[in-house]
Amino acid sequence: MNNKRGTLRKSGASCALKEVVGVIQGGLSSRFWFLRKELDQKIQKGEVLPFYSWQCLTLQTADREIDLVIPDEKEYDDILVVLVHAMLYREQRARPSREVSTHPEDDSDQFCQ
Repeated sequence: MNNKRGTLRKSGASCALKEVVGVIQGGLSSRFWFLRKELDQKIQKGEVLPFYSWQCLTLQTADREIDLVIPDEKEYDDILVVLVHAMLYREQRARPSREVSTHPEDDSDQFCQ
C-alpha cells in the first residue's frame, strides 16, 4: 500500500486492531522501563534523547505488548483516538444492553452513592 510518505508494509510487530485489549501511555511498559538508566545517562551527559516518555505508546494484546515511539504529536493523537473508539466499539458489542459512554460525566451515577 502506498501513501504520501512511502510504502506501508506489515511488520513483525503488527497486530489486528481487534487484538488490542489495552493501551499504556508514556514510558511505563517494561521495555521503556529497562531503557531508563541508559536515558538517564544521556541526560547527565547532555546528549539529545532519541525519544521522550510522552512519545511512547504501548499496545497490549492477550499475549504480548507492542511498544511504539510516535514523535509526531498529531499522529500520536490520531492513533490514540482510533484505539479508544475501537475498544469502545468492541465493548459496546460485547455488552449491548449497557450503553458505553465516551464522556465520564455520563457515568457519574457509578461514582456517587
